[in-house]
Amino acid sequence: GGNMANAPVTITDDVQGFWAARWSGAALGWHKRDVNPHLQNYNELLVEKDEGNRIFVPLCGKSVDMAYLASNPKVSHVV
Repeated sequence: GGNMANAPVTITDDVQGFWAARWSGAALGWHKRDVNPHLQNYNELLVEKDEGNRIFVPLCGKSVDMAYLASNPKVSHVV
């Protein structure tokens, strides 16, 4: 049990088992609860036009950053 979100990564011979355990325990290490502060600070550089901006976010998994980007009224699409 316990929260493994910030648990240190330990090298193991069973790589598949290692990632399966981290996935099932929600301890992947890259899912954050808060929006990336750099994204918040530099958001206006990404969204230059008054409306209709499209933002492509190359990632896998879930991200609060995508919801943050989509909440901007100047953004029409986040993919």
